[in-house]
Amino acid sequence: MNHKNDPDDNKQGVYLSDTGGHLLVLKMDPTRVICVSCLETCNRSESKNNAQFAGAAANFVDKHGALGRKIAKNINVLIKEYLVLKYGGIPHQGTH
Repeated sequence: MNHKNDPDDNKQGVYLSDTGGHLLVLKMDPTRVICVSCLETCNRSESKNNAQFAGAAANFVDKHGALGRKIAKNINVLIKEYLVLKYGGIPHQGTH
């Protein structure tokens, strides 16, 4: 459960990887990191224990890099900002 002042809530977001060519998304509860560029995930809930998760996380970092600079609070914000820069707004915005 996320609370307004939960420090993990501030960590969630979209990050540039410290390895070129990878865009990473960090989510909490459970902890998971997604490489958007490669469509691969490291998910805490898929590990049986902390040691197994630590190994999976190390393999993920070796392949995709570590979290670098945070560039957005979530992927939707990043997409909206891109569309505004590219098209001056969000094209075909409608209701669902």
